[in-house]
Amino acid sequence: MINSVAKKTVLYMYKNNVVDQKDIEIYEYGAKIFFATLVSILGSCLIATVLGELFFGVLFLCVYCSLRCNTGGYHANSFRNCIGIFWVLFTITLKSAFAFSTCISDEIFVIFFIVSNASVILLCGISNSIEPIPILRKKVMRKRAILILNGWYTVIVFMLQRNRKMSTVIVFAILLNQLLLLTGKIKNKRRRKYEKI
Repeated sequence: MINSVAKKTVLYMYKNNVVDQKDIEIYEYGAKIFFATLVSILGSCLIATVLGELFFGVLFLCVYCSLRCNTGGYHANSFRNCIGIFWVLFTITLKSAFAFSTCISDEIFVIFFIVSNASVILLCGISNSIEPIPILRKKVMRKRAILILNGWYTVIVFMLQRNRKMSTVIVFAILLNQLLLLTGKIKNKRRRKYEKI
């Protein structure tokens, strides 16, 4: 469905002289990503609304997306799988954050802070494609990710005594990002191993 909508959109743009014929593939790729992201975010907001937690769902998405676009990590093989997997992980992670918000100690928040910074430093720039991300770009991604991550931890510290549920949602969004980073690293190692065989 996403592929079809993307192609129709770009075809419409081409017919109206917005896109050159030589750029159609590039625009189709961009349109696919745009529509997949839109469906993913709208679906996540719907899930959060059904759970009665739209504010926390949007907060979760803000934290997760701000990190994800700077760290990379696991990517599914199709848009359908990507969206489906994300919705499942979003629901599980959000529900888990609510369940654990009353029992996570301040010390665990500190451990999360240390571990998540270490994982961004070590794993940032995981690519799904065969072409690795250039070293200079990885450095820029890593610096941005660390700044964003520490910005969110500043919010956590500020909100810890005022709204523990909010702090926990932020931590769980960061945790999901870290798990996808690790999964992406494992997937890439396996792919390289099979390519050598």
